[in-house]
Amino acid sequence: MRTELTRIARLPSSTVIPHAQRLPDDEWVQLVLGQLTGVKSALDLLVRGA
Repeated sequence: MRTELTRIARLPSSTVIPHAQRLPDDEWVQLVLGQLTGVKSALDLLVRGA
């Protein structure tokens, strides 16, 4: 789980966040950020054993 959490954490910092900085109103980037937040939260709960 920690490996997947690390991969998911790296995707926004390497790809999505730079895109969001250039085009903050882009519907695609807002959708991706929302989805990644949900996935990251779910994986974080799994890592903690909840």
